[in-house]
Amino acid sequence: MGRFALTSDKKRRSILLIVFFFSGATALVYQLAWIRMFGFVFGVSVFAISTVLTAFMTGLALGNYLFGRLVDTSKNALTLFAFLQLGIGSFALTFPFTFKAFEFFYLSFHQLFPTSFYISSLIRFVFSFFFLLIPTTLMGGTLPVLTKYFVKNLGNLGHNVGTLYSVNNLGAFIGCFAAGFLLVQMWGTTETIVLAAVINIIIAFVVFYIHTKGTKGKIEKVPLVSENIDKSGQTTYSGFIVKLALWVFVVEGFTTLSYEVIWTRILVGFSFDKSVYFTSTVILSFIFGLSVGSWLVSFFVDRHKNLPALLGWIEMGIGLVAIALLPVFSKIGAYLESVRPLYVGSWLFHMGREYFIFFIVMLFPVILMGATFPIVSKIYTQHINQLGTRIGVVGALDTVGSIFGSFVAGFIFIPFLGVVNAVLLTAAINLAIGFIIFFFQPYMRKTSKIIVGLTILVCAVFLLRTVPGKAYFQTWLTSQPEDRLIFYKEGTAATVSIPQHLDGTKALSINGAISGEASPGDLEVHRLEGYLPYLLHDNPENALLIGLGTGVTANCLIQSDMKYVECVEICPEVVEAAEHSLGEENSHVVKNQKFTGIIEDGRSFLLITEVKYDIITSSGIHPRMSPTIYTSEFYQICRDHLTENGVMCKWFPSNWLSTDEFKMLLKSFIDVFPYSSLWVGNASQAILIGKTEPLVINLDMLSRKMKRDKIFHDLAASGMETPSKLLAKFICHDDSLTKYLGDVSVNSDDNPAVEYSRYMNKARNPEIIRDLIDLKHGQSHLLMQKSDSLMIAHDEFERYWRAEKYFMIANIINFTGDRLPDMLNALNRAIELDSTNIRYRESLAIILYKNAKYQEALAHMLRIIELQPDCGPHYENAGRIYFDIQDKNRAFDMFRRALQINPELALSRYYLALLYASENKLNRSIAELKKVIELYPRFISAHFDLGVLYSSLNNIESAKACFNKCLEIQPDHEQAKKLLRQLKSS
Repeated sequence: MGRFALTSDKKRRSILLIVFFFSGATALVYQLAWIRMFGFVFGVSVFAISTVLTAFMTGLALGNYLFGRLVDTSKNALTLFAFLQLGIGSFALTFPFTFKAFEFFYLSFHQLFPTSFYISSLIRFVFSFFFLLIPTTLMGGTLPVLTKYFVKNLGNLGHNVGTLYSVNNLGAFIGCFAAGFLLVQMWGTTETIVLAAVINIIIAFVVFYIHTKGTKGKIEKVPLVSENIDKSGQTTYSGFIVKLALWVFVVEGFTTLSYEVIWTRILVGFSFDKSVYFTSTVILSFIFGLSVGSWLVSFFVDRHKNLPALLGWIEMGIGLVAIALLPVFSKIGAYLESVRPLYVGSWLFHMGREYFIFFIVMLFPVILMGATFPIVSKIYTQHINQLGTRIGVVGALDTVGSIFGSFVAGFIFIPFLGVVNAVLLTAAINLAIGFIIFFFQPYMRKTSKIIVGLTILVCAVFLLRTVPGKAYFQTWLTSQPEDRLIFYKEGTAATVSIPQHLDGTKALSINGAISGEASPGDLEVHRLEGYLPYLLHDNPENALLIGLGTGVTANCLIQSDMKYVECVEICPEVVEAAEHSLGEENSHVVKNQKFTGIIEDGRSFLLITEVKYDIITSSGIHPRMSPTIYTSEFYQICRDHLTENGVMCKWFPSNWLSTDEFKMLLKSFIDVFPYSSLWVGNASQAILIGKTEPLVINLDMLSRKMKRDKIFHDLAASGMETPSKLLAKFICHDDSLTKYLGDVSVNSDDNPAVEYSRYMNKARNPEIIRDLIDLKHGQSHLLMQKSDSLMIAHDEFERYWRAEKYFMIANIINFTGDRLPDMLNALNRAIELDSTNIRYRESLAIILYKNAKYQEALAHMLRIIELQPDCGPHYENAGRIYFDIQDKNRAFDMFRRALQINPELALSRYYLALLYASENKLNRSIAELKKVIELYPRFISAHFDLGVLYSSLNNIESAKACFNKCLEIQPDHEQAKKLLRQLKSS
C-alpha cells in the first residue's frame, strides 16, 4: 500500500508540474497580449508601456504577498490553486468585452482633464492598475500556493522551489514564443487571449480532479531551533544575514531588469528588423535563462552549507560577465554587418540565426540570475509553517526590484549615462552587493574574504580594459562607414542620431534604423506629405502631423492662412534632433509660432483630444516598426477627428513589404476613406489622400497657392513647381484603386499581418513599383474643375505624367539591376518630356558616370548646374567627372566653387588634396586632408592618403599614426597593414 501511495504522489506531482508549466505559458501570453491591447488605447510610447507593465508587475507582487500569507492558513493548497486558475481564466475569457468598457470609461474620464504628460501618466496607471489588479494578483499567488503543496519539509525546500520556479518560467518561455512568433499572427490577439483562458480553466478542473481523487499529504512540521543546524539538516542563519540576503535579492531584481532594458537598447541597434520578433527574442532569452538557472541550482542548493557565500559568488559573477559582454556585443555587431548582404531568401534561416545569437549572448548571465531565487528562498524560509508567507515575500521583493530596475534603467541610466556606462554601473552594483554578503557571511576567515575581493577587483579592472568606448556603439547608428554623427542622444524613448554622409546628406536614425533623409528623393516625399493635403483642401485652418521626422513636412504645413499646426511626436529626442541638426532643412519649424509640439503617441493623442482638424498627415515610420498607426482602426480614429471637408494624408513605403502586404495597408485606408487618391513620390513611395467626399481639384485655387514664394521655392526644388508637374505625381483614385486591391484583407488591430511580416528584402519591392506604373493612367484631369481663368492644355498634363512614368520605369530597371539600354532610354524619354527636371538628369548622369560614359554624364551635370547654380554638390559631381577624365584645371575650378557654396563638402576637399598632391604641392594637400579628417574623422581614405604623404616626407611617426588609425576604423585594411610593416621594418 505504501508503495502504491508513493507512486500516486509522484504522479500527482508530475501532473501538477505540467499544469504549472501551462500556467506560466498563459501568464506570458496574457502579458504580451494585454500590453499590446493597452497600446491601442494608451499608445506605444515608452512611458505608456512602462505604466502598464508597472501596473501588471505590481499586481504580481501583491499576489505573491497576499496569497503567500493566505495559503499558510488554508486547509488545502490545491483547492486554492485551482480557484486562482479559474479566476484568471474567467477574467481573460471576458477580457475582449470588459476591455471595451474599460476603454470607454478611460477616455470619458481622461477628457475631463487638460492634456498633460503627468496627468495622463497618472490616469493611465490608476486605470490599468485597477483593471489588471484581479488577474495579476491571482497570477502572482500561484507560485507560493503551489510551493506550499510541494514542500513537505525544509530539507528539500530548495529543490522544490527551484523546480517549480524553473518549470513555471519554462512554460512562460513557450508562451512567449507562441504569442510572439505564432499565435497572434495566425489567429489574432482576441483568439490568442481566449485560447489562454481556456487553458487556465482546464488547469483549474484538472487540479480540482487531482484534489478530489488524491490523498491528503500531511505537512511535516520542523521546529525552528537556535542551533546552527536544525534536526532536519536545515542550516539556519542570523537575522542580519537573512535580511541582508533579502536586500541583495531586491537589488538583484533591480539589476536583472536593468540589464534587460540596457541590453535591449544595445542589441536593437544591431538588429536587422527591430520588430516584435526582436522584442520577443530578448524576453525569451531572459525567461529561459531564469528557468535554467533555477533548475541547475535545485540539484545542490539543499546540501550547500554556505548559501550566503554562494549568493555572493553569483552576484559578483553576474557583474563580471556583464562587463565582459560589452566587447562581445561589439563583435556581434561587426559579424552581423558582414553577413547582412547575404540576407536574401529564407527568413527562418537568416533571422533565426540573428535571433539565436541575441538569445545565446545574454543567456549565461541570466542563468546566474535565475539561480538566486531558490537560494534566497532557502535562506529566508526557516519554518515550514511560514513557507507560503516567506516564498510570497521573496517573490514580491523580486518583482518590486524588477519594477524599479526597469524604470531607473530606461528613465535615468540610459538618458544620463549612455548604454556603456549604464552597463558598467549596473555591473558595479552586482559586484558591490555580491561582495557585501560574501564579506558578512560567517563561514570564512576575514583574510580569505579580502583576498577574494581583491581578486574580483583585479578581474573587473582587467575586463574594463576590453570595454569599447561609448563612441563605438554610436558608429552602428550610421548608415555608411564614413558618416559623421552631427547629433547623438541616448534618450528615454530611443537612441536618436543624425549621421551625415560625405556628400553632405543628413539622415535621421532611430535605434539604428534610418527613418528619413534630407536627400532629394526623400525631400520630395516629405514635401508632398505636407503640400498635397494643404493644396487639395479648399480652406484649411489647422493641421495635425503625426510624427515630426526631419521636420520638413511640418514646415510645409506652416502657411500664412493656417492658424496653427500641431505635431505629435512620440520621441522627444527626435524634436531636439530636428531643431539642432536639421533646422536648415526645415526652416527651424520647431521655433515657429504657429507650431505646437506635443510629446505623445499619435494614436493615443487622437483618442483623448476633442479637437477636429482640417488636415491630418501621418508621416513616416515603417509599418513593421510602428504598426499601430497602419491599421483600419487607426484610420477610423483619424476620420472621426477630421472636419466635414477634412483631408487625411498617409505615407506608405514600397520597401520591406510583399505586394500583398502593401495592398493590405492600402485597403485598410480606403475602407475608411472610400474617396481616396493614390500619389507617388521619389518614383516609388506611395501617398494616399483620403476624404469623406469625392476629391475635386480646383485649378484656380491650386495655381494661386502654388505661386506663393515659399511653396513655389520648395516645390521647385523637387521639380513640382507648376500644377501640371505636381499632378504628374498622381497615380489613380477611387474605382481603379479599389479594383487593384481586390478582396485582399485589411491590416487591423486584432489581425496585424504586416507587423508580423517575414519579408526579408529591405530594398524597394519592384513588383509594387511595377503595379504603381500599371495603375498610372493619366486620369488626373478627371479630378479637376474646369477653369475659366486658368487655361492649361491637356497635353501639358499628359507630357509631365508620361515623364514621371518613364522615370518610375527607369527606377524599377535600376532596382532589378539589368537592361542598361532600357534604363537609359527611359531616362532620356523622361528628360525629353521634362527637360528642366533635375532629378531626371541627375539620375541619368549617375548611371552614365558609373558606366564610364563620362562626356555624356558631364553634359547633363553642367546642364543641372545651369538649372540650379546655388547647389554645391552639383559642382562637386561635375568636378569628379573632370578629375576622372584628367581635366585638372576644370576639376580645380568645380571643387573650389563647391566649397565656396558649402565649405563642409568633404569630398570636394579630398579631391582638391589629390589634385594638389599630383602637382607636388604636398603641404597644401596635407592641409586639405587634415580639414577633411576634422570634418569626417572616420573617412578612411583621407587617413590613408595622409599617411602616404607623411611617409613620402619621411615623417615616419605621423605616417604610422595615420595607418594605425586606418586599422582602428577598418581592421582588415591590407594596404595600411603592408605600409605599416614597411615603416616598422625600416
